[in-house]
Amino acid sequence: GLPIWLTIGSDVAALGGPDRVLDLLEERKDEENYIAVTAKTATGGSVSPNDETTTTTTTTTKKQQQQQQHRIQLVFMENATSVDCIRGMLFAHLLHYGVDREEARHRIDNEFPTFLDELQRVGWNIDSVNIEPGDAIRLSLEL
Repeated sequence: GLPIWLTIGSDVAALGGPDRVLDLLEERKDEENYIAVTAKTATGGSVSPNDETTTTTTTTTKKQQQQQQHRIQLVFMENATSVDCIRGMLFAHLLHYGVDREEARHRIDNEFPTFLDELQRVGWNIDSVNIEPGDAIRLSLEL
């Protein structure tokens, strides 16, 4: 199954509501056929989709800080391809390990072609990757 830190195909309410989704859609790059909502939580804690910049007033120990994880909700656009899904998963992976959004985008811009080549070299058919659960929701924009 999917890692606990990753949810794919959440609905708009789970992503923080329509306003939050519109903000995320506006900040994404044209080649990003996905949006990712990041939330920090201590292991076993609850996650709020709007928790990206929330700070707590409680004092945390170094051990507690090391247990902090980034939960990711990843949703693909209706027209996302297999390569878009791989790109979105790599983006989510980087965010999960604490890389900020701009750095993650920069790394993907620079490293994604090599990453795809390596996947193909080891036998992946990058044109037929399916990572979404059967009940996953995709976003569609009507302008």
